[in-house]
Amino acid sequence: MQTLNVGRAISVGWAKERSDVPIIGVRDGQAALCPPGRSRHSRRLRPCKKKSLFIRVLFVLFFLSAPAVAIEPRDTLQQIETRLQKSPRMLGRFTQKKTLPQLSRPLLSSGVVALSKERGVSWRVVQPLQSHLIMSEEGAGDDALARQIAYPLLQIFRGDFARLDELFEVQAQLREESWSVTLTPRSEVLAGFIASIEVSGNKSIESIHLAEANEAITEMQLIGLQPVSETDPEFTAEFSEQ
Repeated sequence: MQTLNVGRAISVGWAKERSDVPIIGVRDGQAALCPPGRSRHSRRLRPCKKKSLFIRVLFVLFFLSAPAVAIEPRDTLQQIETRLQKSPRMLGRFTQKKTLPQLSRPLLSSGVVALSKERGVSWRVVQPLQSHLIMSEEGAGDDALARQIAYPLLQIFRGDFARLDELFEVQAQLREESWSVTLTPRSEVLAGFIASIEVSGNKSIESIHLAEANEAITEMQLIGLQPVSETDPEFTAEFSEQ
């Protein structure tokens, strides 16, 4: 961890390096020195000391907050959506770790994920057991949790975060090489299934962290998502059961 030397950051000059020269403040980038014969503890100099402390605090706050991107949430989401690859069809792999409060070890699985603007999302688990779930605008089968999370996950996979604003409170952070979005349910009904969803990535979605209301945690890593053609055999096979 780096330590910020505020004394150097505000350029008080050589006087800061000498303990025998008292400094009462900073003006125009230069150190203001106590005149000879006056104590640095003089009452008349206290305002200068307070001003100097205030300037130093401002510099510390500036350097601590520098990495954040100070833009409006909607602007952040628009920039994230612009950065994401826009393709009507994508194919890749995933790994998943599900942690249940009643189990001492997490459940690990992996498989194939296919994204289609027209058909939705195909989520096929290959290891350790095989299962297949297709999420579309109409839902995701008979599972209650799957039905509740089908729509938000579908919009997440599509990179359409703006449409989630009605259902979730959306917090977004944008960095030079990455971004993250946190979704918190607005309604009590949805909050009965989902506590929060955290999504992160760069040019494509790379990870999804789903916290359920029952304290179960699902962490998904998306690997090698690439655009594919409509006739790609592996892609079409993922939606052949519809």
